[in-house]
Amino acid sequence: MGVSRRTLVLALALTPGIGGKSITRIMTRNDLLGRGQDEFLRLGEEALREEYRLGAKPAAEWAGKARERIADADKLLAKLDGHSVTIV
Repeated sequence: MGVSRRTLVLALALTPGIGGKSITRIMTRNDLLGRGQDEFLRLGEEALREEYRLGAKPAAEWAGKARERIADADKLLAKLDGHSVTIV
């Protein structure tokens, strides 16, 4: 099974330089293109900059550490779910 939308959003939020506006833009663009989370994870730095208008540093940070951020998000969500915490 692939990465959930919830996990991707949290992983993006954990990435320095990627904030709420960028996350909204990324998720909206993915929806418009019919691009799933796993397909988004395969994008390189250049695509992130051109297609999603991310700055050089956030694009490099995400491209280089996306899987690490996903793992961090999964761990955090497991803790939050264990305490019945919901992220809005």
